[in-house]
Amino acid sequence: MRNKRHIKMLAVVAAVCALVLALSGCSSDLNSPDTDSPAAQNRQYMSQLNQQMSSLQDSMNQFQEALGQQDTVTMRARAQDVSKIVQDVNNTDAPDMLNDVKGEYADGLSTLDQALNSYVDLYTQQQNGQITQDDFNTQLQSIQDTYNQGVDKLNTADQDVQTIAQQ
Repeated sequence: MRNKRHIKMLAVVAAVCALVLALSGCSSDLNSPDTDSPAAQNRQYMSQLNQQMSSLQDSMNQFQEALGQQDTVTMRARAQDVSKIVQDVNNTDAPDMLNDVKGEYADGLSTLDQALNSYVDLYTQQQNGQITQDDFNTQLQSIQDTYNQGVDKLNTADQDVQTIAQQ
């Protein structure tokens, strides 16, 4: 199923976030107890982001299971979980060095959030007999395109963090 392949892309995003966290630790002075240093702030932010991405992955896996069962109630609940994670990312303060990256992550997550809510609406319409199969297929493709854009934005943010970590 094409949806499953795209949702599993988030596992790659979460893995890259973990790699980024490790890379940001390599760029700091490990002997420095200064928790206010830019490197320490970067590590702290990336740690929070990594936890948020882990929660996102859990919600996305559950969304995928619900999608496979066409369980729109659970799909909606998991989409709401994702919306909360998007809010959390937006509300998490990023160090100056990672502020642009935070915006990229937030934009990618917002795009994914939009796609998930659209999936829920589309499957609800289908279950209620409010949409033809042709219209369903057309809208599904559009939603998948939006989802792919969100994944692409997250991948770009991951690449930007890797670049920063290597500086």
